[in-house]
Amino acid sequence: MSTDRGDGKSVARRRAGESAAQYVLFEQAGFLAPSAKATNLVGLYDCAPKYVFSSPESKSKGAGTMTRLPLVRREFFFDGQPFVSVVTPARMTKSRKQPDGSTTIEEYECYPGEREQIVEEVIRSLASKRARLHTAENQRPAMTFTLYEVMKELAAVKHTLSIEEVKTALYILRRTSLRIESPIDGEDGVESNIFTALGMRKRRRGAANATSTGDADTYVQFSPWVEQAIRRVESQSIRYDWLMALSPIARWLYKRIAFAAQRHGEVTPTTITMTANEIIRDSGATPWSRTANMYRWIRSTVIGGLIEVGALSGVEEEVIKDGLRYVDVNYRMMLSDTFLAHIAEARRKAQADAELMARMLEDKPLPDRLLPVTDDGAAAIRRRRQQMHTAVASQATAEPDNKLPLFR
Repeated sequence: MSTDRGDGKSVARRRAGESAAQYVLFEQAGFLAPSAKATNLVGLYDCAPKYVFSSPESKSKGAGTMTRLPLVRREFFFDGQPFVSVVTPARMTKSRKQPDGSTTIEEYECYPGEREQIVEEVIRSLASKRARLHTAENQRPAMTFTLYEVMKELAAVKHTLSIEEVKTALYILRRTSLRIESPIDGEDGVESNIFTALGMRKRRRGAANATSTGDADTYVQFSPWVEQAIRRVESQSIRYDWLMALSPIARWLYKRIAFAAQRHGEVTPTTITMTANEIIRDSGATPWSRTANMYRWIRSTVIGGLIEVGALSGVEEEVIKDGLRYVDVNYRMMLSDTFLAHIAEARRKAQADAELMARMLEDKPLPDRLLPVTDDGAAAIRRRRQQMHTAVASQATAEPDNKLPLFR
């Protein structure tokens, strides 16, 4: 299998069959009702404005000549701290048929948009399933899947994309660069592609596992933020079914609210308050020229979407004016009982995972690396994890288990 490095060259890569303890703890199976599928939230990375929606610049595709797009720099707040994100557009190529019958290859640049957002969400959901992650030769988490698998999962959550559209989205995610930095720290921050490696291997025609849709085995490695969350067992459980039923900015708002609600401590707040200007600024949405219309859109489409899926039970608005001019709107969003129940479930899961990892490490600090385990060891972790999760849910005290697997 070959991987795209972003410079048109390829390198050979072999899938490793090795598992790790952290991969098991990244799995979401068994912690929610079957109708409420869960996936993983990676706090700062998922709440940073890394997609470009409905911007005039994002629609530029280059017609005949290369059109250079500017970097998108956004200031935002996360967990009460200021950050800056910088998105470098992906450089792509496309074939164009000429009047004389010949074909030319043209270059263009584009930002990741809604299509790339939902494709990344689907791949993260697949990575949250049982035994999907493996360790690559460079000792980083990776996952192998098929384009057809992604297409079918998209269709299952009512998003229709063709194989070629999925492939294009993957290349944009591979070639888009994201930088997140903190002005307070005074450091250079972290910069990476959304997918740090991407490989596709077409199946031979006539092969038993080939499909008529031009399917391909596909390999990805994740950004440093996602990789760190996997290694340190720091991701958070959120509802995938809600996520995929929402509009682009509403997806961001759901993640932001879910992070804030679980981060708040043992007592989950029943309301979350944000202003319209905060939502626009921190999500990276393009401000509207008519602010009154923008505020109504936030209420009806963004917050309204969360009410429709059942995440919020209602919202109260306080309009802030300077004379007759709209200045801002304060939204007091009321979390639904279903949302609060899931936050409690996610907190129990995180507690059980932390306790399980501490026992496996014999209370030693978690090293900043993957901890390899055999297939039997991974199965033992799954069993014990479920037992501990059940014990935490019932407030019982789980007895120590001396049969937990040893790391290899």
